[in-house]
Amino acid sequence: QVDERIPEVAPAYFFIDIQPHQQEQFLAILGGIDGVGEIHTTPMVRGRVMEINGVPVADAKVDPDVSWALRGDRGLTYSATPPDNSEVVEGAWWPADYAGPPLVSFDVNLAKGFGIGIGDTMTLNILGRPITVEVGNLRKIDWGSLGMNFTFVFAPGTLEAAPHSIIATVHVDNPALEAEVQRAVTDALPNVTAIRVKDALEGANRILSAVAIAVRATAGVTLIAGTLVLAGAIAAGHA
Repeated sequence: QVDERIPEVAPAYFFIDIQPHQQEQFLAILGGIDGVGEIHTTPMVRGRVMEINGVPVADAKVDPDVSWALRGDRGLTYSATPPDNSEVVEGAWWPADYAGPPLVSFDVNLAKGFGIGIGDTMTLNILGRPITVEVGNLRKIDWGSLGMNFTFVFAPGTLEAAPHSIIATVHVDNPALEAEVQRAVTDALPNVTAIRVKDALEGANRILSAVAIAVRATAGVTLIAGTLVLAGAIAAGHA
């Protein structure tokens, strides 16, 4: 997966901390470089889950496997249309011109771990303000694509006025141009941080390779022990 499938579909870079007034300049810089492919941008706000159905997260019964989502801030965004690399599996997406009470689209696996579903509520602390949102639909997200996606996607009308930054994914057709793309953006916009996906994949590959060595070593010890036990059983049977 890490060596073959993911590099084919993953973007070359994630760019974070783009300020809203810098978005046009950012796109213009990339538009002037031959070989730059798809560019996706989306707003992002940070927030922390405080309550689930009115119960403080410290008292809520949450599956330990998903408790990480309650530690620290989470990235939030808003959209009139469903994000790529995800599928609505419960409920329905809101209309493009939605203008009503706060709704959120949530990750279906996290929802199961939280013990919530369509119509349930969560209260998030967003920039110091508690905002209670109702779960409007649940999505199955393909995180393996390494595309841009969020566990929380708000309906229009709630987050637009909040101070936020822009994040972007950039595909580069020719890997030899990746360094040029990074320099062009960070030289013109020093506050923007570039995250090279290839470097992240190489780091993940080193970890997985170490795990594989450990598994092979454990399997080797198991086989040796099994061989000794079998040899002892054969010897006893022969005697």
